[in-house]
Amino acid sequence: MAEAMAGKRRFSILGDSISTFEGCNPTGFRVFYEGERCAATGVREARDTWWAQVVDALGGELLANGSFSGSMVEGAGFPAGDSAERVAALARDGQAPDAVLVFMGINDYGWGGADAQAAGRGNALPACLDVDALGEQREPGLAASDAVERFGAAYGSMLARLRTAYPQAEVWCCTLCPGRVVGRDGSTFAYRLRGVPFDAKPFKPHITLARRARIPKASLPPLAFPRDDRAAAVTFYKSTLERTGAVYKTLHTTHLGA
Repeated sequence: MAEAMAGKRRFSILGDSISTFEGCNPTGFRVFYEGERCAATGVREARDTWWAQVVDALGGELLANGSFSGSMVEGAGFPAGDSAERVAALARDGQAPDAVLVFMGINDYGWGGADAQAAGRGNALPACLDVDALGEQREPGLAASDAVERFGAAYGSMLARLRTAYPQAEVWCCTLCPGRVVGRDGSTFAYRLRGVPFDAKPFKPHITLARRARIPKASLPPLAFPRDDRAAAVTFYKSTLERTGAVYKTLHTTHLGA
């Protein structure tokens, strides 16, 4: 391994469920992508994960993946990201990483804080907690008023631990943007899309009518094309969905008569 990594940047991963994969995490660390979930989500091999693709694209080599499914940054102890054990798991065989990819925080957002995670008996509770002393299990409610400050303090402490342990390493901080759909109870994150390569896809043939008008969108009815409007031209585009968004290529324009 040492010979294979010679000359390559060594990357370590500090994350939660979407950064795990069977056989890639330390023994005892909770893993999401394993067994039937791999086939169900489309993340069938380690190379399908987001982190493997990033490391490969940057010409690096994975040193260690210290991710733990369900974990938060904030917490009283392991497996919280702000714990000595999680930071120590980013080294291997006496080697320190050249870069650490930190992909955590979405579970802090989801629970609304470590107290809510404990009250709801989350699946990655700090091992040091006395579950019997937590009282009756209850559904989490609104986040506490100081939840953001507590998360910020925990994240800052985690970064300080990383800097102390690996002073020469670059630390890249990443996160998922939360989102929901009206009428759905749960998060809209699709595990099958987390890390799977996204190939360019053509749109299905369709017709889009457009016009220039200085009318606020809020005031437009579902169909707003007054009878006295006239189209001067019709243009056909080829539209392709790329990683960066839709790309349009003009194919043909026909100018209409008066």
